[in-house]
Amino acid sequence: MSAASPQVRAKRGRSTTTARSSSRSRLRPAANEKAKVRRIRSRPCEIQGFRDLRPVLLESLHSKDAFFIPLESATGLDREQIFYIGFAIMILYLILGNFAGILCNMIGFAYPAYQSVLAIHSTGKDDDTQWLVYWTTFAFFSVPDQFAWQIYFYFPLYWAMKAVFLLYLALPQTYGAHNLYAKYVDPTFEAVSKSSLMRNANVADDDE
Repeated sequence: MSAASPQVRAKRGRSTTTARSSSRSRLRPAANEKAKVRRIRSRPCEIQGFRDLRPVLLESLHSKDAFFIPLESATGLDREQIFYIGFAIMILYLILGNFAGILCNMIGFAYPAYQSVLAIHSTGKDDDTQWLVYWTTFAFFSVPDQFAWQIYFYFPLYWAMKAVFLLYLALPQTYGAHNLYAKYVDPTFEAVSKSSLMRNANVADDDE
């Protein structure tokens, strides 16, 4: 059998190189795929610390005249006092009430559900991220609820602290869900993704 000509050997070499390149391209993400990854950035929020709580609270209360003016007239109390009394009653019920779990989950469901419907109809992406992360967190913290009464027996503040945490995640004054995702989840996801890409790249190099 005659030896292959130089042209045939060169063609075979190019075919082998092309096959290896194709294999590596399947294992390594293309540059345009990397460009599609959108990093989530933290959003500025009104409440940066405990000192911001009261000014933000007062601003919010004074924007709800239709709700508070009748209550102020009926009780003789100003709206800040009405809020503190209502909040204290809610916390006490979350500690002592028989239906504390239902109240806690309603606190974490009603307002976020309404805002999620609005986010579906909006054109921006930031609110989608906020509520997608919120519902993921809400679902995660619903798992311990299966053992809630055992937890409550040893830790009576369980429902109260969960309700406060859900409010922190949901309220636009804190953007808790969005910012927790941007600060912790997104960097972790990126690190895991890079580690996976490095392993795939090493596999491709070994195949060579």
